Amino acid sequence: MAILILAEERSHLQRAPLYLGTSYQAENRGGNFTYSSGTFNHNNGTFSYYPAYTTVTADVPTSVTFNNLIIKGYKGIIDIPADDTLIVAGTLTYSPGYISGVTTGTIEPQGNVSATTDPAQKHSTATFSFTTDGDQTISGNGGIGKVVINKSSGTVTATDNPKFRTFTLTNGTFVSTNETLTIGKNGYVNGDWTHTGGTFTHNNGTVSLEAKQEGTSYIDVPTTENFYNLITSNSYNGHVSISSEDTLVATGTLTLGRGSRGYVDTGTLEAQGNEMF
Repeated sequence: MAILILAEERSHLQRAPLYLGTSYQAENRGGNFTYSSGTFNHNNGTFSYYPAYTTVTADVPTSVTFNNLIIKGYKGIIDIPADDTLIVAGTLTYSPGYISGVTTGTIEPQGNVSATTDPAQKHSTATFSFTTDGDQTISGNGGIGKVVINKSSGTVTATDNPKFRTFTLTNGTFVSTNETLTIGKNGYVNGDWTHTGGTFTHNNGTVSLEAKQEGTSYIDVPTTENFYNLITSNSYNGHVSISSEDTLVATGTLTLGRGSRGYVDTGTLEAQGNEMF
C-alpha cells in the first residue's frame, strides 16, 4: 500500500476537496488535523494518525467521517475538542504507543474495532460511542477510552482481553469476551460500570473492575447484574462502590479486593460459586 505523508507540522483543509484513494494510506505524522470548511472525502481509503512527543489537535466542524482510521503514536496525545466527533465507517485500529492516546471528544466506530496496545486506556479519555444499528466487534488485548453503547438494534461483541477506561450500556446488547474484560486501570484509572438499559451477556468470561490509588470506581446496574467471574482489583486504598440498592452476582468465581487495602463498599455482592480474597 502506498502512503501519502501529510505535512509534518499540520494537516489543514479549508476549501479544496481532499480525496483519499482506495489504494493509499494518508498518514499525519505529528501535526494538527484542522478541518474548518470545504469537503473531506475518505474515498474508501485509510487515514493513519501518528503523533510523537507532542499533543496535537483533531479539530473538525462537528464531525468528519473516515473509512478506516488507524491511531498510533509514541508519547503522543491526540486531543479532540469536546463537541467534535471522528466517525469511522470502516475499521478502527487503535494502537497508540507508549504514553499515548486520544483525549476528550468522541470517536464513533460504525464498523469493527481492533485494540492492540496495553494499557492505552490509561491515557485515553475520549468517548468511544457505539450507536450504529447492526453488529460490531471489539477485538484485541489492548485498551480504548470510555465505551458507551446506545444502539437501537444490534450487538457489540468483545473478544480476546480488551480494556475499557469506563463502560456504559444504555441500549442494545453487549456480549463480553469469554476471556477477561478489564474496566479501568489498577492504580491509575477508576473503572466505572454503568448499565441502565439494554442487555449485558457475560459469555462465561471474567470482568475485572479496577480503581486508581485512593480512588473510587462507581457501579450502577438495573437492580441486578449477572457476571460469570468477577474481580475487584484495587490499588492502595482504592475501592469499588456499588449503588446501595444494586446487586452484583458472580455465578462463577468472585475475587475480592485484589491489591493493597482495596475494598468494596455499599450495595450487595452475591457469590454463587467460589470466593477468593
